[in-house]
Amino acid sequence: MNKLNKPLFFLSVILLVIIVFSEAGSAFFIGISGQAISSPGYGIPCLAFFDGLVMFSIFLISASLFIPERIQGKIQGIITLIFSLIMIFTAMGLVFYILLKLAIMVALFAAPIFGTLAYLAVFGHFETDGARLMLSYIMLLKFVFAVLLILSHRRFIENKGLVLVILTSVVSGVIVSLCHNIVPSFLASITDAIAGIIVLIIALVWSIFFLIGSVKSVLKAVG
Repeated sequence: MNKLNKPLFFLSVILLVIIVFSEAGSAFFIGISGQAISSPGYGIPCLAFFDGLVMFSIFLISASLFIPERIQGKIQGIITLIFSLIMIFTAMGLVFYILLKLAIMVALFAAPIFGTLAYLAVFGHFETDGARLMLSYIMLLKFVFAVLLILSHRRFIENKGLVLVILTSVVSGVIVSLCHNIVPSFLASITDAIAGIIVLIIALVWSIFFLIGSVKSVLKAVG
């Protein structure tokens, strides 16, 4: 049985942290062609919310390297339960917030002449080029992260839950990219908000799965 290649594993963890911070735009900027490009809109920052689930899964795996299995089995369910509840309530709050912003944008755009002019003045200048560059950078890092994770131990690819959540992360990035590019740039703020809502709903569904699994683990530990 192959041993875990710890340097490659921890390098993949570092890359994942960089991905999440890049998506969130938390004081993290990328210099491209001499310009500082930050995460625009809602779609890309919402990817950080979903990839927080990926990062949590990887951190649980990392914890198994330092915490005895007997102790880990007792606390993992409780930690996952708390984390899942926080993610669920936060995702719901963000969905309602972005829905409100989306309703305002649509109402303005659909109310000519002054409403449309107000929309164009406030929301009609979405950074599609910056978003495209940011997403390309993020997708590249995700690919490298996945390769390093698999190379660190081939059994990671046998973990169906982990593989699915990583694939969902990639698909979410594709959804955001499509929403940015299927409409003219002056409408991209609207489709970006829609992309953010879709990603949050996906994250909400996964958080519910995490919650169900954690409840089962807690009941098993108590029993």
